[in-house]
Amino acid sequence: GHGDIKASASAVGYTPCSEMGEQQGSDFEQVRRRAATSILSRWAGRERARLKRLETPTGQHPLRRPQLQGISGARVAAPLSQQCILTNPCEDSCAPGSLTWEESSFTEANWPGPDWQRAQKAATLRHVLQLPEGSGVIDCGAHIGDYGVPLALALQRCGRRDLTVYCIEPAADKCQFIRRMAWANGVEDSVRVISVGLSSQDGRFVSHEDSTGGSGASQWRPAARGSLFRRLDTMCAEGVIGEVGFMWLDCEFMEKQALLGGIKLLRRCRPTIVLEFTIPRRVNSLGVVTHSRAGTVRELRAEFEELRLRVDDFYAARFHDDWLIRFAP
Repeated sequence: GHGDIKASASAVGYTPCSEMGEQQGSDFEQVRRRAATSILSRWAGRERARLKRLETPTGQHPLRRPQLQGISGARVAAPLSQQCILTNPCEDSCAPGSLTWEESSFTEANWPGPDWQRAQKAATLRHVLQLPEGSGVIDCGAHIGDYGVPLALALQRCGRRDLTVYCIEPAADKCQFIRRMAWANGVEDSVRVISVGLSSQDGRFVSHEDSTGGSGASQWRPAARGSLFRRLDTMCAEGVIGEVGFMWLDCEFMEKQALLGGIKLLRRCRPTIVLEFTIPRRVNSLGVVTHSRAGTVRELRAEFEELRLRVDDFYAARFHDDWLIRFAP
């Protein structure tokens, strides 16, 4: 501004016009340019310091395009982005907290975000807060961390740093985004990102989006060069996952396979589970479901009785858009 130019001109030896005497106009122009250069130099220094404070945990400049690992293994450039402050969907509406999130073409392409199923996410918090010390929460089909990261942040504010949130997602670029959002919200120690999918057997699968669109509605089918899927019991045996008291499953018609791969954990821990339960009505030539309908509680029980898992009648109930269940001993 004009005041900054006057102050900087004084600092470099500029004398007001009333005291200049016979000083030529060219001298005045030279001093004015020196003052303007001084202002620009100071601004550039402050801007470099500000950007340094905003560096990501990987040491990358926030305005550069970090290289992300895609599902196919190819290196792709992440879009330029900006951070924004949202209301945490997992916290009670009467005492809302803030959530740092990213707005970019990446998040636009990977809809939905934190605002999706807000009431359902908030309702899970009271169930998770009842878990014993050192327990864990599985967010399977974690997508871009739109549930796992807000939940970890809400637990931190409730004094439950002892709980671990396992964000399980087969897409590597989404996993990298989850890690970045966990760091931005200061919950990187509570969020453990596992870049695999859950299934009834170890193997590889490829993704196909269904007719509803959006990468949050991806379905998976076996393929030799696809993303890695693992059994939940295998990862528990290897110590990758500890005790689990709560699970959120959004696996796009693979919920049964995911649970079948964790039979031992389900019978030992008996976690409370929120899951989608839909019945396929039409399947295309690739084996991808294009039309489906909501399942009933009778169909839900019958589905899991085939796996020798009996649903506890007390916990079998509609839970907003999904179902809330627990398996009987």
